[in-house]
Amino acid sequence: MSSIIYTSPDGVYFEGDTVGIRVNGTHVLAPYAVGWLRDHTFLELETGDTDRRARYANGHTSSAPILLNYSYTVQEGDLSTDLDYKSRNSLIWRESGSDNLQDVGGDPYDCRLPVPGEAGSLSAQGDIVIVGAEKAYSYARGDTPDGTYGEGRTVRVAVEFDGPVSYSGDAPTLALNVSGTARTALYERGSGTDTFVFNYTVRSGDNTGDLGYNGTGALSGNVVNGTGHAVDLALPAIDTLSLLSDIALETVAPRVANVTARDGAYGAGRAVEISVRFDDNVTHSGAAPSLALDVGGLQRTALYDRGNGTDTLVFNYTVLAGDSAGDLDYAGTGALSGD
Repeated sequence: MSSIIYTSPDGVYFEGDTVGIRVNGTHVLAPYAVGWLRDHTFLELETGDTDRRARYANGHTSSAPILLNYSYTVQEGDLSTDLDYKSRNSLIWRESGSDNLQDVGGDPYDCRLPVPGEAGSLSAQGDIVIVGAEKAYSYARGDTPDGTYGEGRTVRVAVEFDGPVSYSGDAPTLALNVSGTARTALYERGSGTDTFVFNYTVRSGDNTGDLGYNGTGALSGNVVNGTGHAVDLALPAIDTLSLLSDIALETVAPRVANVTARDGAYGAGRAVEISVRFDDNVTHSGAAPSLALDVGGLQRTALYDRGNGTDTLVFNYTVLAGDSAGDLDYAGTGALSGD
């Protein structure tokens, strides 16, 4: 097959919604009745714990390029953050018996598709999210880049509606789930549009590997649509914030596990490499960190060399004339400094 595309717009699709997919081919097919195509051809999709089939809907096969339209209806429990088919061989033309797809010359038709996730595949061309839960008027997603946020940092969450909405009276709020503890995200902007943005400042003690909202009733407030009717604020039973984003909160700072250096005697001009290993990956910002050393009662500074983003920071110290220490050590518990 030459190409495969979505015929449905990008967006979030809930239980009962239908996604259209079109397969284009370069060679004319042998004559096939519509009923045969509907019964014998399907497209296998990657939809979470249970994979689904998109069934043939319509198209034409008698002249090139051929067009084959498939339809997939989202079912309860289906999940995908970026819908795609299962493999290059996901376009199936033989469900039972010996029937197989042939071109007009009687030769087998090459049904292979682009590799999922790579150029030409469904996920590379579109942005279809599948949420196999009862359709909601709104859903939540991160409005902050994926990553880990510490105390004092601000996390923003967007709630998208089916159309423009506004609020009256007190500003709406969004309850977040931080490892079982409800935290309140405050309204920031968006009234009159189809997206409300909320912000939450991370507090001491907030720790979660995957931020979500606090149930279907997490969104509260007096929100109305363009005709003045109250909007159903129930969020999907499947947590779309957790599904679509990867936001972690961490207010327990990584701790130093050990400090090591290669044994040996080092003279003036020699470089001593010292590794500081933590119990988690660490990063630094601004000025590079440094490590204070105790060299025979004199304080010297080892300069940062590498390791940002890993669990080990490496420092280097070049021995000065007159330095003397029988057993080099760092200069106390506060020897490591930096942001």
